Amino acid sequence: MNIYNSLINLKTFRNKDISYNYLKWFNSIDVYNYIDNIPTNLNDLKSQVKIIKNKKNSILYGIFYKKLHIGNLNVRDIDFKNNSATIGILIGEESFRSRGISKVVFSILKKKFFKKKIYIFNLGVDKNNLRAIKAYKKSGFKIIGISNKILKMQYNYFKSKLI
Repeated sequence: MNIYNSLINLKTFRNKDISYNYLKWFNSIDVYNYIDNIPTNLNDLKSQVKIIKNKKNSILYGIFYKKLHIGNLNVRDIDFKNNSATIGILIGEESFRSRGISKVVFSILKKKFFKKKIYIFNLGVDKNNLRAIKAYKKSGFKIIGISNKILKMQYNYFKSKLI
């Protein structure tokens, strides 16, 4: 399957994007093994989404291929003083994993947030999630540390331009 950049969109997540299909993502072993809070039913998922959406300095985006909701992008800890943010990407639709979606999503995110003067993006990823680590490295993230089982990675626009 070829993924065309113009067919991937980030949209501010809406409650109507919560569905049984979205809930089904958490049954996948590839998601289940790497997510801390697994919703058990639709109401649990709605509660989790509400908590994420209500966090200060945070934006939850739905990742869409055409009109199909295929994942989420959580941008949190947005810090305009330090020009940084922390991100988390979940590609929930199994058929869209390992297709370069994360790289496309990060490219869109950089364009949106560079206009807001956010140049540093941080994330944490389970050190056993090799597919995600590979995807983040392809997007320019570097490993900057490890704590317990989590790799800390960072994309720094200015450092990436020096190399």
